Amino acid sequence: MPFTQLSPSRRKFLALSGMGVAGFTQESAFLESNLVETGLRPQSLFGLDLNNSVPGAKIDANENPYGPSEKAIAAMQASFSKSGRYVANPAKLHMALSNHHQVSPGMIEIGYGSSEILKMAVEAFIGSGKNVVLAQPTYEAVPRYGEVYGASAVRVPLDESFHHDLKKMRAAVTDKTGLVYICNPNNPTATVVPAETLKIFVESMPPDVPVLIDEAYYHYVDDSSYASAIPLAQRGKAVIVTRTFSKIYGMAGLRMGYCVGREDLVRKMSPYKIWLNCNVLTLAAALASLDDNEHVERNRKLNAETRKYVEEQITRMGLGFIPSQANFLMIHLEREVSSVLGALRQEGVYAGRPFYPLNNHLRVTIGTAAEMKRFVEVLKGVMA
Repeated sequence: MPFTQLSPSRRKFLALSGMGVAGFTQESAFLESNLVETGLRPQSLFGLDLNNSVPGAKIDANENPYGPSEKAIAAMQASFSKSGRYVANPAKLHMALSNHHQVSPGMIEIGYGSSEILKMAVEAFIGSGKNVVLAQPTYEAVPRYGEVYGASAVRVPLDESFHHDLKKMRAAVTDKTGLVYICNPNNPTATVVPAETLKIFVESMPPDVPVLIDEAYYHYVDDSSYASAIPLAQRGKAVIVTRTFSKIYGMAGLRMGYCVGREDLVRKMSPYKIWLNCNVLTLAAALASLDDNEHVERNRKLNAETRKYVEEQITRMGLGFIPSQANFLMIHLEREVSSVLGALRQEGVYAGRPFYPLNNHLRVTIGTAAEMKRFVEVLKGVMA
């Protein structure tokens, strides 16, 4: 359905949440061709200035542009009347996650996004005089949290194919290492560590050094060599796997994440969580989303199709890219990225940020078909 013809449930949700539809202008019309086909709305544009005469695209934060599922929105609508109450013990979500992953409830902890889970792991396992071993480049949250507590970061460059170099990472582990962090798929390169390679690495580790494996983009992977590391934790390995509702479930603005880890490791992390870190609406949305397989598959399909379009266009421009297993793509610009970012933003296209040492690469989130068409058009002009 077109963006200007929202279903009653969506219209009601937008009105209740204070967004409404009256503020959306004719500039949003460029989205309609994609929305007619998908029946989904471009959630990522809510933060853009749509009064600008130039259509925009917010494709810089690896968000899901289609937002939460219909089931999640309906669940939030039904929960508004409970918003005056705290969620003191989200046991229902603990049990749902336990059943979803077929693990004991003691292996689960819930966080305010997976960001809080990463912070909890840092607080539990590293501090002054300790270090975390991780790739470079990778997601920066863990070393940044570590700096606050006086921990250092041992950064190991990716290999020539932009994958984690686990042999060198293992060699970097010393008696000062309190944590190893592996983002899989990796942000920003969208590359994966194969399951067997990861298993060998984990089994080679000292038993007292946890391996924190960030699977934020797990649902987008179609590489047959890849698998979740949750079974390693089930087998008693020192593994903590983080997941989020921000990506495939489209809940980045709602903030809900969790981990599945060996029980003793989870117990060490749990005291560091924020009290009452789960709100009524987010809890309802998470429960409704968890087993919404139709929403997951539809988003996987849309992401893969739109990413393929961008890859084809980039190739025609004579540029390269790192093959992606996520909802973003790392494009080799063959020039310094900062100037390109600035030129894109002047046209209302917000894409990525610099990732040292890949200074000539641009990370772009896979948005809607209309957003990516706009991105390609503007990039062609910038690169000409």
